[in-house]
Amino acid sequence: MNENEIAIQIDNLETFRNFIYGGDMALLYAVLVFMCIDILTGWAKALKNGNLWSKKSVYGAGRKFLVLFVVIIANILDSILNLNGALIIAIMFYYIATEGLSILENLAEMNVPFPKAVKDKLEVLKEKEEGQ
Repeated sequence: MNENEIAIQIDNLETFRNFIYGGDMALLYAVLVFMCIDILTGWAKALKNGNLWSKKSVYGAGRKFLVLFVVIIANILDSILNLNGALIIAIMFYYIATEGLSILENLAEMNVPFPKAVKDKLEVLKEKEEGQ
């Protein structure tokens, strides 16, 4: 293998990476970290409640995996539509917010102290979710 072959392989890898996810890597890392924290706090909550291996936890893990497909699809559409990253940034911020909210809900269910305003908002969201 010579130097030109290595350069071509590196170029192909970079092209493939841009096709899968060409956005800001810090946003992707943030989504992945928030997902991991959400999984860990979800497990901790499930251990506290005694239902670690529930259907809900299996469904949640599968959902996290599917989110990555949505990110890939959004990146491809962003590229096809020449949106210059607008779609992928919106998608990434949506998932960061969703995961962050889920983390707060898990912590609140484990009785981690929060400011009253945050607890009130979480309670309203929980009531809406239960009402659906």
